[in-house]
Amino acid sequence: MAILVALLMFVLCGFAALVIDMGYMYHVRSDLQNAVDAGATAGVRELDQTAGGLEQARIRVREFTNLHFANQTPVNIPDEDIIFGLWTLPTGPFTPYSSNPDPALLPLTTPSR
Repeated sequence: MAILVALLMFVLCGFAALVIDMGYMYHVRSDLQNAVDAGATAGVRELDQTAGGLEQARIRVREFTNLHFANQTPVNIPDEDIIFGLWTLPTGPFTPYSSNPDPALLPLTTPSR
């Protein structure tokens, strides 16, 4: 019996390590999602159909995501990861605009169904 317990102890420790690592992974993923959601919400408030509004939105996204931490590190979002576009609600696809969209063409509301 002692031999069986000794052998199974390694297996149980392995499973415990896996559970701890997976739990931490989900915790960091949740922190990252909170940071991105906060940045997107803050950025969308700056959109006013002007070129200055787009740049101000980018600044605000970086500012608000940088206030959050994941894995004890501030979340930094590079400019190429900030994509403006249109998401057709409730379940439609996200349509990204070109890398430098004409601000006058950015809708402030979603199209009607």
